[in-house]
Amino acid sequence: MKSVLYTLIIISAFATLNPTYAKSIRIEGHEPDYAGLNIVFQAYTDPVSRNTQSIFSLSIGPQGRIIADIDLREPIYCFAEIDIYLLKLMLAPDDTLRIKLPPRKSKSFEESKNPYFKPIEIWVLTQSKNASHLNSQFARFDQKYYMLNDKYFNQLYYGRQISYLDSVMIPLENEFGDEHNPLFSAHKKLMLKSIESGILRTGRERLMSDIESLPLLAWMLPSFSELLDRLYSQTWVTESRRPQGRFLKSQVAGQKITELRNWTAQFTGTEAPLKDLILLKLMHDAFYSGEFSKRAIIEMLGNDIFTKNQINKIPLTAKEIQEKLEYLLPGTPAPEICLPLISEGTYCSKTSGKTMQYILFADLEIPVCQEQVKYLTTLNDKIGNSADILLILKPSDRINQTDFIKRHNIPGKIVLDTQDAIYGRLFKVRAYPSAFLIDQNHLVILAPAKNPLDGFEFQFESLKRR
Repeated sequence: MKSVLYTLIIISAFATLNPTYAKSIRIEGHEPDYAGLNIVFQAYTDPVSRNTQSIFSLSIGPQGRIIADIDLREPIYCFAEIDIYLLKLMLAPDDTLRIKLPPRKSKSFEESKNPYFKPIEIWVLTQSKNASHLNSQFARFDQKYYMLNDKYFNQLYYGRQISYLDSVMIPLENEFGDEHNPLFSAHKKLMLKSIESGILRTGRERLMSDIESLPLLAWMLPSFSELLDRLYSQTWVTESRRPQGRFLKSQVAGQKITELRNWTAQFTGTEAPLKDLILLKLMHDAFYSGEFSKRAIIEMLGNDIFTKNQINKIPLTAKEIQEKLEYLLPGTPAPEICLPLISEGTYCSKTSGKTMQYILFADLEIPVCQEQVKYLTTLNDKIGNSADILLILKPSDRINQTDFIKRHNIPGKIVLDTQDAIYGRLFKVRAYPSAFLIDQNHLVILAPAKNPLDGFEFQFESLKRR
């Protein structure tokens, strides 16, 4: 997650010199159930990488009072995960919103340990002097849309009866046809295209050509990135297995960016800049498929077609994708870890004197993690003096971690992560346990590496032989 506090400071300073540059929105509310919490709202940097950046935070007072002034140049979609909810907001400059949060409900123990837990998405209830403000439009539209979508689900998605699309479109048009905000109109069109993409058996890939006239600001809407993913997820993998698409792998390996760009335009029926954004999406997914040259894809992201594109969202997206793909890639620097030892003192990962360092993130509240950590004693005997072991424990109020470590004679450097697991998030740990292997120069060798009980010792021996 990237912080854009510095951006907000620059915007505020510039606004002092040029009052027309930045405009403000005020958020107010009273939420005693959330008293004392700090809720951070984020936004996606682009529709492909889905890297996030902090936009603002709501610091809720001890009595539950909320008041925040935010500088905005343009409307923005943002979200925050709190307890079991994913709170969604559409903010626009020159407005004052009074918000109402849903009744607070914390995650159960099982939910908090489930890496695949999906929060309940909910639009924050808002009131404004402008009864038809942007957040209200989005919230009311989505509620009606999903009600109609559920009502005609069988006819639309099982029967694939495109005539039933009118059964969704007409009621929505009757209720929202007089709303002319360009961003809301774009959202409405994107959501309807999403239904159409689920009905069509052929030609789905060309649906984006119908919405090329959308404002570029609409690229940052969740409905846009979701449609992009629905239409083009793993497209190169699928197409390269067909006779007419077998050339794709060789073109990627040869970095034939012009030919790939032309193929994208022909396949999707789109023109620049949309075809360039779709091409970036295709490259992003191809990288993670493991079926295309990763090095070629990363190098193509630095091509002038992207980096010198006149539409600034294209070079920004290419840069964000490149940063995402290169992060923790073998041969790249791993973030340094400096944390308090479970005994006393502090340990920093760059001080290791061994040729390699095995890093294991563990949560001792999870039984399987306990077994993996116990096996470190055996693993330490097997890997010998070639590697240090660094065990990073997630803080716990339920387990006496010091007692567990002593009782089972766990070897290595054992440190405690911060309360919000900042190093776990820095290493993009989604599920515990997770392991990594770095070298004496703090460069990544394996990300991820195998966990202790899952065969790391054999993986390690194979690396030593190579």
